[in-house]
Amino acid sequence: MSNRNGQDLLEISIKDNGIGLDSANYEKIFTAFERLHSKDQFERNGLGLALCKKIVKRHNGNIKVISELDNGAEFIVSIPLKQLKAAI
Repeated sequence: MSNRNGQDLLEISIKDNGIGLDSANYEKIFTAFERLHSKDQFERNGLGLALCKKIVKRHNGNIKVISELDNGAEFIVSIPLKQLKAAI
C-alpha cells in the first residue's frame, strides 16, 4: 500500500524475467497494436498492456514499467482503495 495526495492506494507488482525493454519504449508498450519486435520474433498482437492501462485508468489508477534490456521487467499497478467517483 502507498499514499498519493492523501488517498490510500493498493499497489500490485508483477515481475518477469523476459527480454526487458529500453526506457525509451516505456510509453510505447501501452499503445494499442504497438509492437517493439516483428511477429517473426515474438507472436503477440500488441493489445494486452493497452487494455491493462485502459482498465487501470478507468479505476483512477496508474500503471508503469521499470525494466532493463535483457533483464526482465516489473509492472506496477496502483489503484485507489476507495473510488472517489464511479468507474465507467
